[in-house]
Amino acid sequence: MASRTGRDEALAKAADLRRVRAEVVAAVADGAVALDAVLDRSTDEPMVADIKILTVLEEVEGVGKVRARRLLEAVGIDESTRIGRLDADRRHRLLRELEA
Repeated sequence: MASRTGRDEALAKAADLRRVRAEVVAAVADGAVALDAVLDRSTDEPMVADIKILTVLEEVEGVGKVRARRLLEAVGIDESTRIGRLDADRRHRLLRELEA
C-alpha cells in the first residue's frame, strides 16, 4: 500500500507541474508575462524551473518554433534544457539575443 501512496503523490506532482507549465506558457503567449520575469520566477519556484526553456521561448511574441531554436543555438543552449539549469550568463545572453 505504501507504493500506491507514492504513486499517487507522483501523479499529483505531475499534474501540478502540467498546470504550472500551462499557466506560464499561456501568460507568456498572451503577453501578460515577459521572458525575463519567467526566468526570475524560476529561481524561487521549482516547478517553473523545471519547464524547458524552448517551451516558453516558442510562446514569446514574434519568436515561434524556428526562431526559438535559432536563438538557443546562437547562445549555446540545448533545446531540452530546463529553465532552472540556465546560469546567469546564459540567461543574460539569451535575453540580449532576443532583443537583437
